[in-house]
Amino acid sequence: MTGEPSYSPLYRPMLATPFERPFDSPDYIFEIKWDGYRAIAYVRGGEHGSTVLLSRNQKDITPLFPSLGESHRFITAKEAVLDGEVVAFEDDRPSFEALRRGSPAVFIAFDVLRVDGKDVMGMPIEERKDILARLVAAGSSGVIEVPPHVVGSGEKLYKVSVARNLEGIMAKRSGSPYIPGRRTRYWLKIVNRKTCDCVIGGVLRGDEGRLRSFAIGLYRGDELIHVGYVGTGYDEGELEDILSALAPSVCSPFAESDAHLKRLASLGKVIWVRPSLVCEVKYLEVTSARRLRQASFLRLRADRSPEQCTFEQLGEVILR
Repeated sequence: MTGEPSYSPLYRPMLATPFERPFDSPDYIFEIKWDGYRAIAYVRGGEHGSTVLLSRNQKDITPLFPSLGESHRFITAKEAVLDGEVVAFEDDRPSFEALRRGSPAVFIAFDVLRVDGKDVMGMPIEERKDILARLVAAGSSGVIEVPPHVVGSGEKLYKVSVARNLEGIMAKRSGSPYIPGRRTRYWLKIVNRKTCDCVIGGVLRGDEGRLRSFAIGLYRGDELIHVGYVGTGYDEGELEDILSALAPSVCSPFAESDAHLKRLASLGKVIWVRPSLVCEVKYLEVTSARRLRQASFLRLRADRSPEQCTFEQLGEVILR
């Protein structure tokens, strides 16, 4: 399928707010955080059934995962809109690299937005989970699956995620609605490592002209603010992918940058690039100067737009 899908209305996925630590609470349900491509699935059953998967940026990614285009065969409703993650497994754990290599993928459906023409986003999350469980037919394993969740025991599930080297867990407020396109306190993400999606704004080179690191930034309103450097974590293949996707610019894309970056630029050791490429990084902490300490490259994020790379990702919330 090409172009904008014909399904109407279109939905943007609800977003989670980072939280610094696992916790127990009877007011939350907890589930595993999956490492893959976030997608909204638009499915229609019947003789001429169809499945369309849209990324967070509403790009049609169905052709990338042909087997998932048959997900409608396992849905008991005439039509439905599901939220979930496209995941590939390697050694019984989600692997983003396996997904990039084209390994068989499964759609992990963890929420439902619409069923047979009825909007269910205002229903409590527990009711949506019940509806979702009834929507997915038996025998769907390997194509579309509904993951389990637990009530109250966040710390135990987090320990399981650490032991299995998973990305982390999600905490979702009991009784909460689904709010499309918004980052809310109803959903909290608790990751085994601190991660952030950043925009690449410059390439730093050493005395011998070799790549030294990338200058990365986050948006504050309409301004791109420099938050540090990434010089580790990628292999030669990933490095080639990054460099080939960057477009040089005559001026810095950063509205604010530190003295170190300005000095390197004055010495001609920085190649500015257009702020169009997003990468996910892991980091140790955020310094008082709002720099990501010991940032390391994890992956490119083709499913993220630069405008989505904001300082909100670094926030913490107070449970209420």
